[in-house]
Amino acid sequence: MTERLICLACLVIGYGFGLIQVAHIYSKAKNINIREKGSGNAGTTNMFRVMGIKAGIITLIGDCAKLVVAVILTKLIFLTGLGFQIDPTALALYTGFGCVLGHDFPFYFHFKGGKAWQVRQPWSAAWVTGR
Repeated sequence: MTERLICLACLVIGYGFGLIQVAHIYSKAKNINIREKGSGNAGTTNMFRVMGIKAGIITLIGDCAKLVVAVILTKLIFLTGLGFQIDPTALALYTGFGCVLGHDFPFYFHFKGGKAWQVRQPWSAAWVTGR
C-alpha cells in the first residue's frame, strides 16, 4: 500500500512540475501570447518559429530541466529524506509520467498543453538506462 501511495505522490509532484509551461511564461514576459501565434502550440518548435533561436533554446532547456528537477526532488524526498525502500527507477518513471501529463494536459489551459517532446526525452533516457 505504501508503494502505491508513493507512486501516486510521484505522479502528483511530476504533474505539478509539468504544469510549468516555459514557452508560455517566456513569451508572456516578452508581451507575446505564443498560443495565439504560429501553430498556436506553447512548445519549443513554435517558440523557434515565432520568437527565434534564443527563445527556442530557453524553452528546450527549461522543459528538459523541469523533469530532471522533479525526479531529483522525488528521490531526495522518498529515498534520502524519508528513507523508503523503493526502486529509484520506479520513482523516476512515475514522476516523469506525471510531468508529461502536466505538460500535455495543464488544467489551467483546459487540458490543452504542449506535445511534451522535450519532457519525454530525458524521461525516456532514464527509463532505458534505469537511472
